[in-house]
Parts: sequence; C-alpha cells; structure tokens
Amino acid sequence: NHLYESIIDGYTVNYNMWSRSICRLSQELLDNLDNKNEVYWKNLRLKVEEFQLHFLMQNTQRKRSFSSMQQLKSFESLDIKTSKEWKKVIDKSEQGMFRYIDDLKYDLDNLSTPGHTHDEQALQRETEKTNERILLLSFLAMSIPMTGAIFSPNFSLYTKILSAIVLCMLPIIYFSVFRFSRMRRQKLDRRRDLTRKKENYEAMIDWHKNNLEEIKNDTKLAEDLKENVIQWELQNISVGESMLDKIKKKIK
Repeated sequence: NHLYESIIDGYTVNYNMWSRSICRLSQELLDNLDNKNEVYWKNLRLKVEEFQLHFLMQNTQRKRSFSSMQQLKSFESLDIKTSKEWKKVIDKSEQGMFRYIDDLKYDLDNLSTPGHTHDEQALQRETEKTNERILLLSFLAMSIPMTGAIFSPNFSLYTKILSAIVLCMLPIIYFSVFRFSRMRRQKLDRRRDLTRKKENYEAMIDWHKNNLEEIKNDTKLAEDLKENVIQWELQNISVGESMLDKIKKKIK
C-alpha cells in the first residue's frame, strides 16, 4: 500500500514541475501577446510542441508502468476490511493523479492556441500580399493596350488626354481601394480573432471553475491532495482571467 502511494506521490512531484513550467510559459505569453517578432513565435511554437511531446512520452511510460504494477493492489494476505480500506486510499490517490493528467493535457492544448493563431494570421498576410501582386499584374496587363492607344495616330488628342488621365488615375484608385479594403478586413479579422480567443478563455475558466467546485465537494480525495489540486485550479483560473482581461481591453 505504502509503496504504491509513494509511486503516485512521485508522479505528483512531476505534475507540480509541469504546473510551474506551464505557468511560467503562460506568463511569458501574456507579456508577449503583442510581440511582432516572427522568431519569437517560431521558437514558442517549437517549445510548446516539445512540451507536448515530452508529456506524451511521460504519459505513455506512466500508463505502461501502472499496467505492470496492478499486482501491487492485490492484498490477499490481509483481511477483507483492511484490504478494502487500503484499496480505497489507493483509488483516491489514483483519482487525483488522473485529474492532474487531464488538467495538464487541457492546459498544454490551450498553451498552443496563441502560436497557432499567430501562424494563421501570418499565412493570411502572405496570402494578401500574393493577391495584391496578382491584381497589380492584372492592372499592368490592362494598361498596356491603353498605353498603345495613347500613342496611336488613329485617336484624337482629346481621347488620348482622357486615356492618359484614366491611366494615371487607375493606380491611385487601385491602391486606395485595396488599402481601404485590407485595413477593413484586418480590423474585422482582428476583432473576430479576439472574440474567438475571448470565448476560448471563458470556456477554459468555466471548465477550471467547475473542476474546482467538484474537487471541493469531493469527500473521497485526501485532504493534502485536494489542497494541491485546488491550488493548481486557482492558478489556472488566475492566469486565464488575466489573459481574458487583456483581450477584453483590446476588443473595446
């Protein structure tokens, strides 16, 4: 019984280390939410992916270890009452451990959201630049016949002057309309993106608050384990609310 509990407690130390690392990275994200440096976002994405892969590897090893340790939960040499009590204690510890695992999975998924959003925005900017170049080439292709008409002896002076004015005005009109359209689209996209982030963080906060209430009302969890999980949930709620407040200010 004590051996099995010690193994679970060892994993709890590992969860606390994950918690501190995720909190540090979340705070870094919060401080750099407006960072325009592409290298920073690339490094961030790689760091989060590394976190997720390390966690996946540890979780796979943990599952294999617990599968092979099931015989430690067999207390056939004890009386039935003691055996049930020991199993009850072990089940409480396991429940706390699995709750930690679920919380870490959820937090790591949320941690990757800002990086993915930034990548989507970068891709959209590149797409807009490509569209702008295509439209410019289309304009140049249309302007060639007009240029030929200006120098053609078959048209009157008035027609040539009018064609020259239209030809000169076309780039100005084109770039003005394109710039206005792009600014409007960026503004709408930015607002939609912030609204999406706001909804995601609200859902995350609600999820952790519901977890917090479940944990507080759970009479089966050991008190020390319950206190650790409560502190973990409070940290997640605090970080989520800080990021939510920052996003709400941007939406206004």
